[in-house]
Amino acid sequence: MVGVFSLASVSGPAIGGFLTEGLSWRWCFYVNILIGAAALIVTSSALNLPFRRVQHRIDYSGATLLIATVGALLLLTVCGGTSYAWSSPEIISLISAAGILGVLFAWRETRADEPVLPLRLFRNV
Repeated sequence: MVGVFSLASVSGPAIGGFLTEGLSWRWCFYVNILIGAAALIVTSSALNLPFRRVQHRIDYSGATLLIATVGALLLLTVCGGTSYAWSSPEIISLISAAGILGVLFAWRETRADEPVLPLRLFRNV
């Protein structure tokens, strides 16, 4: 691993600089398309993984609550202190909405068959 990292950290910028100076900056991206296609061909032909189809249940309500919680937190951090004062009714309502939606999301995830974000990930093991 150290050898691969050493080779990549020395040769990568050198090859990138050569492509940028010699051809065009676009070739730094075109090369990755060729490497990705080669990797796809090799893994498709040589990699044989067992495949088993399993029926899943998507937690749509958990995903919706997560999106709403993150959206409220995002609006709170973007607008708080710049567009609205921290003590304004808009920011207070966003804080309340984020808290309520976060609690509803956590409650929903404890009851979902396949949760979007399993709460066991937050246990300190």
